[in-house]
Order: sequence, then C-alpha cells, then structure tokens
Amino acid sequence: MNDLHTLFEYSVSRGFDWTDAEASIFDRFNTEQRANIITPIIRAGRREIRSSQFVGLLATSERSVQILPKIWSGAGLNQDEDKRVREASENLLLLLSYVGHLKSFESEIASLSEHTSNWFEILTRLFASNLHRELQRGAMRSYESIADSLPVLKGKWQIASQLRKPWLRHRFEVVFDEFTADNQINRVFRFVVEKLSRVSRDEKNIRLLNDLKFMMDEVTLLPAVSHRDANPTLLNRLNSRYAGLLNLARLFLMGRVSGLSGGRTSSYAFVFDMNILFEEFIAGFVEKNRASILPAPLEDTEILPQSKGVSRHLAERNGTRLFMLKPDIVFRGIGDEIPFIVDTKYKVLDSEDTKFGVSQADMYQMHAYSERYECPRILLLYPEGFSGAKKPRERFGILGTGNRVSLATVNLNRRLSLGEEQEALIEELREIFAFSADEN
Repeated sequence: MNDLHTLFEYSVSRGFDWTDAEASIFDRFNTEQRANIITPIIRAGRREIRSSQFVGLLATSERSVQILPKIWSGAGLNQDEDKRVREASENLLLLLSYVGHLKSFESEIASLSEHTSNWFEILTRLFASNLHRELQRGAMRSYESIADSLPVLKGKWQIASQLRKPWLRHRFEVVFDEFTADNQINRVFRFVVEKLSRVSRDEKNIRLLNDLKFMMDEVTLLPAVSHRDANPTLLNRLNSRYAGLLNLARLFLMGRVSGLSGGRTSSYAFVFDMNILFEEFIAGFVEKNRASILPAPLEDTEILPQSKGVSRHLAERNGTRLFMLKPDIVFRGIGDEIPFIVDTKYKVLDSEDTKFGVSQADMYQMHAYSERYECPRILLLYPEGFSGAKKPRERFGILGTGNRVSLATVNLNRRLSLGEEQEALIEELREIFAFSADEN
C-alpha cells in the first residue's frame, strides 16, 4: 500500500503532518461512523493524529493509516518496532478470524502471512482468490421472481396491475421465475468486490478484483449493502460451498468498508472496535476450547455470545419493558438457569487502586445482571497491560446476597497464532474460569 503509516491503538503519531484536506476527511470518517476513530491534533506545534480503541485501515488518495492493536509478545513497549507491527498485524488477523468465523481459511491465512504482514491485503486476497475460483467453476444461480412488462404472456399475468395501466395495450404485466446469477448472495459479493477494488493497493488483488467485476457483470450492483444482508439464512444445501465466502463478505461489511469522495479525493475506512473484537474473540476461543477451559459446573452449559435469545430488561413502564440488559457471554444450563455470566471490558486496570479501576457504573451493571438473570457468579474480564504489575484476580461479594462478581485479567500479549501460545492461553483461561465459577 502506497505511503502506509502505522499507528497503534490509543497512541499519537510522530511526524504525520496532516493536511487540511486530510483533517476534513478524518472528521468525515468520525461523523460517518459516529465515533472518534482518528483525531487530528496539534502537539508541540506539530500536526499529528491520535487513535482511539478502533483498529483497521483508513485510506485517502495520497496515503493510508493502519491502526493496530497493542497485542504482541516479548518485552512490551520496548520491543523492536518491526516485530511489534508484524506480530500485532498477525494477531489482528486472528481476532478477525474469530469474529468472521473464518476457520475454513486458517491454513490460507497462515500461508499468506508468511509473505506479507499487510493484514488487510491478506483478507482481500482470501476473498478475491476464493470467489474467483468458485466463479470459474460456474456462477451460483437460483430461481428469482421477476416482475416485468413484456410483449408476450410469460409466467403469471398480473391482471389487477394491468387494469391500473390502461396505456399498456400491447404489453403484459407479469411475474415469472428466472434461473439467474442475479441473486442476493451474488449481489452481496458484487458489492464487496466493488468496494475492495477501490481500496486495495496490491497489484495481484487489483487484477483479481477487476476480473471479478467482469465475471459478475450480470449481477446488479446495489447502492448499499450491510452485514445484515449477508445473513447465513441465505445458505442452503445447494449453495453451502459459499458459506466461508459469505462469512468473509460479512466481515468486510461489519468492518464498514465505506467510501467517501469529494472532488478528486477518494477515501475509505475499514475499522473495528477493539471492545467488540476482544469480546467476540473470548467468546469464540472459549467455545472452541470449552473441553479444556470450562470447569465441571459449566461443562454442559450452552455458550450464548451477546446474550443471544436470553436478553432481559431492567424495568417496565405502562406495560412496556425498558432498559435492555445484554451481557457479553451468557452460560445457559439445564432448565434455562443462568449459572455464569462473563462481561468483557477492553481497558487496562489499575492494580494500585482499591477497586482496581473498576468503575462504579460497571459494578452496578453486574449487580443488575446478577438480579435479573438470578446468576450467582459473574466474571469481569479485562486484557492484561504491559506494565508488569500484579495481575488482579479478585472477588467482590454482592451485599445481601450469596452472589459474587470476580475480576480477572487475561494475557493476550502473545503470538496468538502459535500453538504453544494458544495452549498457554487455554491454561490461563481455565484457571480464571475455575476461580470465578467456584461455588465456595
């Protein structure tokens, strides 16, 4: 990618020297995403940019900024810069693979990572090359209902519609089924191809994406598509081979590959909130390794990310329920009881503080979960920082009840793609869950 600047989350650039046009573009990114993704600032008379909890890619026609998570192995902030960038990029790919459910692409991700650390181009290559391969086998076609005005009678004649259009004397208002490639899944793929072709800077990716646009010429290019349009319900036994590609397309749409253009300047954003990445990685990693992580009381529970199917409300007014509660990860047991809840918070705790930096609002929230879900054990889980301070692992009893909120940090400062590092993470989470779910 031309003129690529690397920044880590919650940090300030050095020597970026933004232009007024770039400042305007960054402000528009923030407005569009309704968050402070990147902020132009003046520091010591220099024009710099400050990142927040968002990671990803922001690109203008002149240069690009990649924002990486502060997750790497070794000696923390003092590690070699190139190694930090390489490992942080590698770890970001792994986090995104859990969010996007990209298990079927694991070997390809590992192979591509050996040749480049540009995580965005790796994801783009995965999507473009696999879609290209599938289309060479033949475009996916399905029967779609088409409404049209034709000079011949075809399909079902819409007589009521015809009577409302007396000027159509020699045409028929009809609805018929057509076996076509212009279907919902292909429209999602076409939209993602179009967006990626405008932001990729890798020559091979650009060639693949241009080929795909030509191959999908008969597919309608929609003006807007969201990740909800890439719903897994689009899949059936006839098109199940596209499941991995649909997951990858949904990941790009979740990351909001968005285009802004003004005059001759085009700009793009592909960003994720680390709060969400941390939450979904923990949920996915625990589910994948549940046999090694979960203690006996939780072995047979169902893991529900984002409280799927069990969200509850805190209050009601005039028969209307208000203030929805949605814990990050709910464990549902037999009889729909909720024995355990995990809530992730992506911020570094203060081991010197009496309350370890846990906010009063967070503890009120945990109390609400405990009451409304009748849940005796709750875990507040935070990432471990680089300070080398004592790892908080504490328990707070909720007064007047036998319920408890546990507090722990988990060390993600590893090369998470390595098998031995994943084993170490499994062991750490096993200890944390045993400590937190203990009934004593």
